[in-house]
Amino acid sequence: MTENTEVIPEILLSEVEKAIRSQKTEKAPGPDRITNELMKGTIKDLSPILTEVFNEIIHTGNIPKQWAESHIILLYKKGSKDDIGNYRPISLISNVYKVFAKVILDRISVRLDENQPVEQAGFRKDFSTIDHIHTIKQIVQKYNEYNKNIYLAFIDYSKAFDCLEHQSVWQSLKEQGIQNSYVNIIKKIYSESKACIRLESIGDSFPINRGVRQGDPLSPKLFTAVLEQVFRKLNWEHLGLNINGSRLNNLRFADDIILLEEDPSLLEFMIQTLADRSREVGLELNSSKTKLLTNSIPVNIIINGQKLEYVKEYVYLGQIISFNDQMSKELDKRIATGWKKYWTMKEIMKSKELGIRIKQKTFDTCILPCITYGCETWALTQSHRDKLTRCQRAMERSMLGLKLKDKVRSTDIRRKTKLTDILSRIDQLKWRWTGHMLRCTMDKWSKQVTVWYPRDGNRSRGRKVRRWEDELKMTLGPLWMRVARDREQWKELEEAFAVRHTEIRDIL
Repeated sequence: MTENTEVIPEILLSEVEKAIRSQKTEKAPGPDRITNELMKGTIKDLSPILTEVFNEIIHTGNIPKQWAESHIILLYKKGSKDDIGNYRPISLISNVYKVFAKVILDRISVRLDENQPVEQAGFRKDFSTIDHIHTIKQIVQKYNEYNKNIYLAFIDYSKAFDCLEHQSVWQSLKEQGIQNSYVNIIKKIYSESKACIRLESIGDSFPINRGVRQGDPLSPKLFTAVLEQVFRKLNWEHLGLNINGSRLNNLRFADDIILLEEDPSLLEFMIQTLADRSREVGLELNSSKTKLLTNSIPVNIIINGQKLEYVKEYVYLGQIISFNDQMSKELDKRIATGWKKYWTMKEIMKSKELGIRIKQKTFDTCILPCITYGCETWALTQSHRDKLTRCQRAMERSMLGLKLKDKVRSTDIRRKTKLTDILSRIDQLKWRWTGHMLRCTMDKWSKQVTVWYPRDGNRSRGRKVRRWEDELKMTLGPLWMRVARDREQWKELEEAFAVRHTEIRDIL
């Protein structure tokens, strides 16, 4: 009997308990009205019952009717409440089903991840948005520095998760080695999937014939499995950028895709073939939202009869990608995001009744991460550091109800607020992530592009722009990468990096 047709093992009590504990609280229940709080509160009594039910399901293949149902509610976003376009549809499915789906997901994730290349960083353990942000920023930095031309395409699909053909999902799972027993269970759920609109009352149900289920723990992995099958059919082995003998032609974070090429005609070919292959599984390229970026002469790229637009900058995974003054633009965006978060929490931050301890915790856990997101990939000048310091000091004065004209020293303010220093936090995050990235045994592109440079390019004369690795070299010298591979030595030097930065800030 082959692996694909063998009977799947019994579901264990420990698997069910683990799945229940992983469920998030304060989530609206599905059609069965069972909340995650209820399941977690009765986990000892409920888990044995669910284990028995789940095993019956995998043996018989019969799915409870409510598991295939979903209620669609409308969540108001902003603007006029009379405009239906200002509401976002949310699909609510059974929380008990989510526990079952999490058990199945835990079992098939290893096999699915084995089939994913390093180009795909979405929904994977040991991958994050920082990996791809760093990769693309290193590409931009080094192609600019060595005066080489490059063309980037930021791909956008129209309602990607809602349009997948179900047959392509089953085929992808089978081709990636998932047992038929698991595939048949998932297929059974999808074949009976129905939805209804729930407003003041529940409307008539209708079948769901396309797309993956919103809120289903399995959906992200199902999507990336299908997308991987699309890319396997493209035959791009000789296209893209030459990175120390390996070809980098795409980066994927779920459906956020970048295509990379030095030749615009080849990039056009890549986009068109991707669009054609994607259409076979139900994915439609959105030409109006697919954008191009280059440091060279914009060359017309026509896809499906429509000319794609070149832009000066693009927000990729929350970070600005641009060939011109990228860091300053990103810093302004992050500071604006931090202030926006600050003012949404003004009842806490501006309160005269709440103690400074609560404000400090709120700043460190809610506001600071908004400003420092992606800082592991930053190349800061002294001007940038000063701007960040001014931002934090302004927030501290606002917290204490002080103004500049009060002329209270910054050191006295910090002594009262006890906030985490933003520059120290940025240095810490960058230092730790750099060490982790260079020691990683997996051959991620973030590591490969860090140690690479374009050997066929030429630098311009004159003062160079600030590079990502410059502050690391200032601390450790030209052999900093070798030091980073020693975990204990790197950890010991973390404090020296922060101290060194304090000492050299005036001369950066």
